[in-house]
Amino acid sequence: MHAHSRGTAGNKQADISQAGQATKRAVARPVTGPTSALSILDLQAMAGNAAVVQMMNRAGQIQEQRHRHGTGCGHLPGGQPAVVQRSGGDGVVQRADAGSGQATPSAGPPDTSIRDVILNMVTELHLEDPRVLEMELFDPRAIVMSIGFDPEYAELSVPDALKKYTPELVGVCGETANQLRQITFARETQSSKVTLDGVIAQVQQAGDANMQIHGNTHAFFVEKRGGSCRILQSYQGKYSLSDSLEGRPEAGATSVSAADFARGLQEIGAHHLNNVAQNLPWQTHPAEDRLFGGPMLSERDISNGVVEINFAVTGDIADPAEQGQRLAAVQQLHAPAWQSAKKFDGTAGDLAMSYLA
Repeated sequence: MHAHSRGTAGNKQADISQAGQATKRAVARPVTGPTSALSILDLQAMAGNAAVVQMMNRAGQIQEQRHRHGTGCGHLPGGQPAVVQRSGGDGVVQRADAGSGQATPSAGPPDTSIRDVILNMVTELHLEDPRVLEMELFDPRAIVMSIGFDPEYAELSVPDALKKYTPELVGVCGETANQLRQITFARETQSSKVTLDGVIAQVQQAGDANMQIHGNTHAFFVEKRGGSCRILQSYQGKYSLSDSLEGRPEAGATSVSAADFARGLQEIGAHHLNNVAQNLPWQTHPAEDRLFGGPMLSERDISNGVVEINFAVTGDIADPAEQGQRLAAVQQLHAPAWQSAKKFDGTAGDLAMSYLA
């Protein structure tokens, strides 16, 4: 792959600066809904419709990747869409209806966590940092455009820019949770709008289950094993999934008892409902910071005096070998694009500009 043709140094800096301003405007938007929609809009602002169409044709769905604002998510091979749930069936959790959250998990899902599957792949690929794998699960174009328009990285070679950027990686929470669901749910699943009480009921229910919980501010993934819950998450603008896997303090709780988790959700819901009822200013509850490292809910999650969020749950969990195969398939999907980017004969700024051409 050849370097993008260069103009004068002044013109080049002006081009990078102008494109960088578009990037900053795009990534400055707060999360106000499903991050997949934001991903497409942000990439259109950064790269134009042509680049977005190319990326959608290649990977099936565009997800956002941001310098210090997050990476987007790729789908499974062949552009497979987000999976949809079937109700009932052997080993498939029935829909958790709003207000009840009741579902019947199947017996005996694997004890292995997706955390172990991810870290095993990091070892197998001889990677020094799990953030490298986390980053390479997604199409490189948006992340290259983001760092390529940042003066801190623009004049570095692509390998050097990526090496410098990797420790700064953060995630987009909804895309992280979507990907964990796709990899670990054995069968097709669909999120449903449920009350927070329904989610709490599922957490309190006996048995093992994997859950995806998605509000308007934050989304996260939970592996419930008996009386314990492992929370796996990234947080937009704050931390990466790798930070969560490593148990870093800024990444919220990693492992809590199911009782503690349910109690925290109850406290969060009651706090916000009370404030709304009394027309008090919206204020993050301490349990949100403790569990998630930031707000979980927003005012848009409250309707008619109840908290409603998107929720997917299953007790039919893919075994560790299947999870590993799915994870490898996602990584291999984007490997050619990453290899091309790393071999690019030019700077990160040059490569970013070439994506705009």
